[in-house]
Amino acid sequence: MVGIFLSYVISNIKSFYIYSKYSVVNKLNPINIEKQINLTAQANQKKELTNNIYIPKIFINSKIVWDISNEFFFDNLKNGISHLANSGYPNEKGKNMILGGLSSYPFWYNLPNSNNFALLNKLENGDRININYKNNNYVYQVVSIQNTDKGELIINSAPLNKKLLTLFTYYPYGLNTYKLVISCEQISSSDKSTTIEP
Repeated sequence: MVGIFLSYVISNIKSFYIYSKYSVVNKLNPINIEKQINLTAQANQKKELTNNIYIPKIFINSKIVWDISNEFFFDNLKNGISHLANSGYPNEKGKNMILGGLSSYPFWYNLPNSNNFALLNKLENGDRININYKNNNYVYQVVSIQNTDKGELIINSAPLNKKLLTLFTYYPYGLNTYKLVISCEQISSSDKSTTIEP
């Protein structure tokens, strides 16, 4: 039993490290909504965000791999945060953009982006998520968090006047017994165009 537990911890060591680091930093200096807004504004001003996702509360600033087909989507998660093709883009009204990532992956594979969503379960309603797409910044706010079974990913449609974002990953680390789904709504954008095209 001890051997199984140790092998589980060792194989998920990177995710446990990310979680421990977050816990220490957050106790010393919690990141509230106002701070999230300021950090995002600073990153946008310095042009630090390019074609990526930035979640200041959980220290994510990662490239998005766009347009991954349903057939290859789950295999591609180990390469980083992936966008499900045809699920919507930040500049499309009435669409729900789906982004997935892994919470854990064995460290010996040495894949730098395979633990991006290790802290996704730390997000709360109201937290901010910034997406940079085609040199425009889109800010989303978390509106709901739910745990579901591991089944097929269901893309909920968005009301015609809304732009939605769904983030998902699997927990607990390495066991992947349930899917964590974070639903967000776009609250601001630097995109002044009305064109809807990917």
